[in-house]
Amino acid sequence: MKRSGWIRRMAAVVLVLSLFLSDGYNAAAENTGAPATQAATDTVAGTDETVTQDNDNGYWFYQSKAQGVRIEITRHEDTENTILWYEADLQFSEQSPLQFLTSNTEKPGKGFSYPEKLARDNGAVFAINDDQFGYRLYNRKKSGVIIRNGKILYEKTSENGNLGWPTLDTAAFFADGTMRVYQSAELTAQQYLDLGAQTVLSFGPWLVRDGEKNPLLKKDFTTREPRSAIGMIGPRHYIVLSVEGREKASRGVGVEWLAERMQALGATEAQNLDGGKTCCILFMGKKLDTTNPKGIVKSGRSVSGLIALGKSAQVPAYTGLEK
Repeated sequence: MKRSGWIRRMAAVVLVLSLFLSDGYNAAAENTGAPATQAATDTVAGTDETVTQDNDNGYWFYQSKAQGVRIEITRHEDTENTILWYEADLQFSEQSPLQFLTSNTEKPGKGFSYPEKLARDNGAVFAINDDQFGYRLYNRKKSGVIIRNGKILYEKTSENGNLGWPTLDTAAFFADGTMRVYQSAELTAQQYLDLGAQTVLSFGPWLVRDGEKNPLLKKDFTTREPRSAIGMIGPRHYIVLSVEGREKASRGVGVEWLAERMQALGATEAQNLDGGKTCCILFMGKKLDTTNPKGIVKSGRSVSGLIALGKSAQVPAYTGLEK
């Protein structure tokens, strides 16, 4: 009896090791509940692209070695606390950096598009909403420090440590693939440029800085809402969170939840983006949303811009949305 029990234990160890060492092992799948087998995986003929779209199991994947881009999205659910969210692990190369798309390229912030249209018109594999500064301009509110492609667009902001919504804290993105968060008035627009920032988003509050959580989040910004956030694990390695809310399956989260989740995923810098009806995450031109599983029904808010990664001819052309 003792010997048979020992044999069973050794067999279990061998099985675990074989799974770990096999080519098919996927650490993200084990940790996030992604399917062990992705039946919808396709290698696109004539390209080096690998694309997986498995809405039923909540798993989406894209890789192109030529671009140096790897995108893995997993859907998660906490039924006890009524939270449903998406995590996107983004890895990219110097030649294929994050893109900051604008609905009006000639006058950024002065126009709006459906997220699906903006993503598809640019062939974006992955996209998430940005700071939606165009909405603040439209409503004649402070924009915060806004820089796109090395050009200062707007710089009227709020004082450091304010509790307004949004706080207008910033996330600055640099050519070396790094990101850094700042308080709203910590730097001037010109100082960002002097540091080498190419893009500066303004929304906030900042979530994580040098690995530490924003202390304001303990008692402020606690309302449960749909949320979006972006964080940096390391140069050219980012994590994105998108939380559904205002629905039966997901009530949304407070901002502190985002910060703590970012820390758990290894982000050293992280920024809260616009949420609510602006909140959206897209893969291959379709929104990922459990209330809109086919991603073809008009929902949410038009956007002045998106954060995007990867480009593919496999992203379908925009032909409109169903009402």
